[in-house]
Amino acid sequence: MMRTSRRQLLHASRMVGRFVTGASSPDSSLNLSGLSRPAGDVERRRVLLLRSQKRKMRNAASISIEKLIADPIVHQVVRPTTATDQDDKLARYPNATPAGILRGLDYMGTALFASTGCITAGLAGMDVVGCTLVGTITACGGGTVRDILLGNTPVFWVQEPEYLYLAAGTAFMTFCLWHLVGEDIEQTLMTEKSIFWMDSLGLGAFACIGVQNALRAGLGVLPAVFCGLMTSTFGGVIRDSLCRRPVRILHAHDETYAAAPIGSSVAYLAARSAGANLAQRIACGIAMSLAIRSYAVTNDLKLPSIGYVHARSSACVSPLSANTKTKA
Repeated sequence: MMRTSRRQLLHASRMVGRFVTGASSPDSSLNLSGLSRPAGDVERRRVLLLRSQKRKMRNAASISIEKLIADPIVHQVVRPTTATDQDDKLARYPNATPAGILRGLDYMGTALFASTGCITAGLAGMDVVGCTLVGTITACGGGTVRDILLGNTPVFWVQEPEYLYLAAGTAFMTFCLWHLVGEDIEQTLMTEKSIFWMDSLGLGAFACIGVQNALRAGLGVLPAVFCGLMTSTFGGVIRDSLCRRPVRILHAHDETYAAAPIGSSVAYLAARSAGANLAQRIACGIAMSLAIRSYAVTNDLKLPSIGYVHARSSACVSPLSANTKTKA
């Protein structure tokens, strides 16, 4: 009896050891007090535990890496920031910094474009609502189209409503006061020459701002130049379309106009690639706009058109045609 009981105890202890270590065969099971725990269930629990531990380790590693990169001191080592990464933006309001001066020029260009848009609409026969609306669109239309194409929504005059107030207020005041100064404009401070230079400054400022938006969006050189052109001139494109007149940047009836913002955008990008600071970049862009417009007006420079090319080709007489006329 003693031997039999010892064998049973030894067998029971071995089964308990296999159950704890999970080394029992898939078919074996241990029944103690009516409880059953197959070996496969233990192995499954062990695998799940290992997976959860690995997942926790990965999450902890990713969080630590994010905290490391977010550290301003380590950020300079992981991704060194340059002046160009931080300077391609405007100040919130005008101030004495280069970004603040550019903001002030932006306000000036907005007011001037709203005023000229209102005058153009008034000469086209529009009433006070039409003149105010067209003036506002002239001032804010280019930046609106740019923001929509870049996906910067809501657009800039929704985030910064002072542009909308400035454009609409200037257009409305221009409509109300135009009959007082319209006939005597040559004797007022707003002469044709001053309007020309202010318009050139506005073109250069708008082009620089358009390039900055493109660079912040991660675009290349050619899209950045197009953004500068679009910001400067597409408000006028919409204005001319609403007033049913030839679009200024698409026709050669006046001095070349689109070349100024294109040159300004290229100058800004060239100065940026040369490592210039923000003030130098803005100065290069605006100076290029002033130089191109001044040269175009002084020399009556126009871009070639089909009519111009046809007129020159008809004026030129080839040697063959001259010989034919001589023989005749």
